Amino acid sequence: MAYFDGIKVGDKVWDFGYGWGKVVIVSEKSFVVSFSVVNNIAYCYDGKLCIDKENKNQTLFWSKINFEIPK
Repeated sequence: MAYFDGIKVGDKVWDFGYGWGKVVIVSEKSFVVSFSVVNNIAYCYDGKLCIDKENKNQTLFWSKINFEIPK
């Protein structure tokens, strides 16, 4: 089971670099998210960019990730 199993068109998701976006296309192997700053980024169902095979980190989440900055 992948992190984004069950995702559908219209769902809102959050990316570290782009902020909030909306799912616009869902296919068998990936889905596409449109953001206000950039259109149509493809993600794999594990939340990683599909085009960036070198990046091993998940960047897309169901909700915003909040960090507390240390003093």
